[in-house]
Amino acid sequence: SGDGIVSRSEFGSLIWVITKHLSEESPPPTLEKCFPTLAESDIWQVAKSIATSDWPGFVIDILLVLNLIDMIVKLWPEIIGSETAEEAVHDRRAAIAGWVQQTFTLILVLETVFKVATIGLDRYLSSHINQFDFAITTSVVAIYLLNCFPEVLFSHADLARISQCARLFRFCRILDRYQPYHHFGRIAFKLIPPAVDVLTVVALICYAFAVLGVFLFGGLINDDPNNPNYEAVAKSSYGQADYKVNNFNDIGMGMVTLFELLVVNNWFMIADGFSAACGPGARAY
Repeated sequence: SGDGIVSRSEFGSLIWVITKHLSEESPPPTLEKCFPTLAESDIWQVAKSIATSDWPGFVIDILLVLNLIDMIVKLWPEIIGSETAEEAVHDRRAAIAGWVQQTFTLILVLETVFKVATIGLDRYLSSHINQFDFAITTSVVAIYLLNCFPEVLFSHADLARISQCARLFRFCRILDRYQPYHHFGRIAFKLIPPAVDVLTVVALICYAFAVLGVFLFGGLINDDPNNPNYEAVAKSSYGQADYKVNNFNDIGMGMVTLFELLVVNNWFMIADGFSAACGPGARAY
């Protein structure tokens, strides 16, 4: 502006220009590699401009709102508790297999395919909102395909709950229209690769401690009244809070217990329970 002071908006514009010039040029999409003359087509250029414009996103946002309304209408009896468990399971499955939901899913799949085909996978995934859309759409499609098979690892009711959560989570993309959330989303997706490295190290440490916990405390705490530690554990704050499911009887529950300790969730109760079971030395663990 010529006033000798760099404002916040001017600084943001400067960073955007620098980032644009320093970013690597994305390779051409696969279709342009297979058909070089396609890049000179006016129709193809219009298709690419549509894929990189904002209006497809607005259309998807409107569809997401309609999707949310459709799900609320279908699940309203369950929400207010006016139907049986069997009817609730049927409604949850309808949230996946209904033709309206299938149409919404198909539209989002076609949007993803259209963008990847016109601008290429690398350029498509360079946007954090596209990464978000791709992850959610892929998850919903995978759940839908699992629901088509009679024998799956999860029940249809569980798959319906997961699908509902995924669909509602996809609704969060509308927040990207709000500038502060847009910046937050970009920062969050930039931090995912280093965060994965850190979480991998944490997971390995927790696994090592879970193995050690199973070796030291496995079987000491359970619901068996004949267990010699049963009364002592029941009298502790751990037993009174009914924390017995937080144990080291297997690797899975050990990992859950360690996660609670990691986030400092009533750690003193857990320590109290194991101290009651095998002595004060357990607190050192």
